[in-house]
Amino acid sequence: RPILDMIEPQLATVNEYALKGLDKMEEKLPILHQSADKVVSDTVGMVCQSVTGAKDAVVGAVMGGVE
Repeated sequence: RPILDMIEPQLATVNEYALKGLDKMEEKLPILHQSADKVVSDTVGMVCQSVTGAKDAVVGAVMGGVE
């Protein structure tokens, strides 16, 4: 127990800096406030849009070459 008493001020300082760092991260990354389900859903939606766009471009190129 005496060792813990000796390092308690240092632990408090480290904790304070860690909390400040987390606060800054939460400001810069609003995604951290979203639920995992929402993040996954949004990601799947973006991937589907990208794949659909790529597919449409390929189909358009192929169909244009066929004519």
